[in-house]
Amino acid sequence: MAGIWIIAETREQALELLGAGRSLAPDMGAALTAIIRKEAGPPEDYIARGSDEVLLLSELPPEAPFGAHLPVIEQEAKTASQDIILFISTARGKELAARLAARLGAGLCSGCTALAFDKGSGSIRMERLAYGGAAIQKLTSSAKPVIVAVPPRSFEPAQPMDGRQ
Repeated sequence: MAGIWIIAETREQALELLGAGRSLAPDMGAALTAIIRKEAGPPEDYIARGSDEVLLLSELPPEAPFGAHLPVIEQEAKTASQDIILFISTARGKELAARLAARLGAGLCSGCTALAFDKGSGSIRMERLAYGGAAIQKLTSSAKPVIVAVPPRSFEPAQPMDGRQ
């Protein structure tokens, strides 16, 4: 089964990425996994909002950056079968996305404002602004996994879904 991962530092970021992931999951026939910090809220909240699985990152010392989780994320990514990994396109998010892409030998598309799955080709279609917003660049990736950084407020946050606990 295909997989979609979302990796977020905060609850707000995670809910927005869940919204993006939920828009892809039905067409892909994919499971949606949220990888979050323990401080980002109870896992049940993410399940209620559409995540099929929640992986909690261990607590870090206060002085440690979020990127200290990278070895654990990399190790898990090498054993899982995810098709797309979503990050929020903040300074830290873009850095972590780029480092993970390099370690996995995966493609990276930063600044994506729209995502879709093409059932015919099995590829992920992405759009991002180009030339300072004067044009839209359309990209397609058939490589797996593809790592995508989404600018904040590009997608609606996931809302609770009936019948999910």
